[in-house]
Amino acid sequence: PEEIVERIEATKQEDLSAEKIPINWDYQRSNHFINLFKTQSFTDEKLPNYIFFIHGSSPELQNDDYGLGLYIDKSKTLRERSIKEITKFGEQYILLDNDADDYLDFQYKALKFSKVKRETIAYQLFGKDNIKISNHPHQFLLDYNNMYLGCNCTKYNKATNELGLYPTTLRADLPAYLFKGKQNLSDRVIESLNFKIRAEKFGVIDKLRNAYILPHGAGYSFPDISDIKKIIETKRGRFFISRLKKNKSRLKIFSNLRNLQYEYRGQEVILKTYQLDLGDIAAQLNPLYSFKL
Repeated sequence: PEEIVERIEATKQEDLSAEKIPINWDYQRSNHFINLFKTQSFTDEKLPNYIFFIHGSSPELQNDDYGLGLYIDKSKTLRERSIKEITKFGEQYILLDNDADDYLDFQYKALKFSKVKRETIAYQLFGKDNIKISNHPHQFLLDYNNMYLGCNCTKYNKATNELGLYPTTLRADLPAYLFKGKQNLSDRVIESLNFKIRAEKFGVIDKLRNAYILPHGAGYSFPDISDIKKIIETKRGRFFISRLKKNKSRLKIFSNLRNLQYEYRGQEVILKTYQLDLGDIAAQLNPLYSFKL
């Protein structure tokens, strides 16, 4: 681990770029990390004895320094080209026609940048002879009106993922997993989740049958909150009135989820993935080191 720490510190001092855009190191923030695992394979595919994950994002393209920008709250250019709509979920922004085309094109640019960025960091830390198993986003637009948010899309061809393997991470103290994806959701699962009637009503049953999803991580849970009782909207923003698990007569009122106590879920995510028949485990990855530097 000391050698990897030294490589990380040296890499942070270098002027690296991907797709001619300077790289912003962000692997110490929030839930970003670089992890190293020992492989326990359950597949005939030849996997290396050790596997690393690089989990970060692309803050470089959130604003309009290099184009239209990805985030409405960070890009003045994107805000100016957006149409504000008032909905029951509050203010939302939409893009139409050429503006929608330009945003989708910029998103493709961002996806390519993020992929090259991960590969660049991988070369710096682990050498150029490492084997690329999976290098995919888990937050992206599939098309103009469909987003994959917080999950792997397993409908990739062999040109982008030869082994068809996708990672799911839990917590630093628990194993991660490589899954082989399959077409989902099945009609049995759609029925068991009580989605069928609503999906047919809104004409989206085929979207569910061709979702091709796998969880990329465990996700957050809030250990003391039972549910949201009411949402209050004011000129200053939204306020959430929540009931507590141990005593539902007691209320916690907050405006920002980021300020709440939270934890990551564990093995129940893997069990649920099996129950919903979303994929098959190809390997269990036992954690050795986790770097947030």
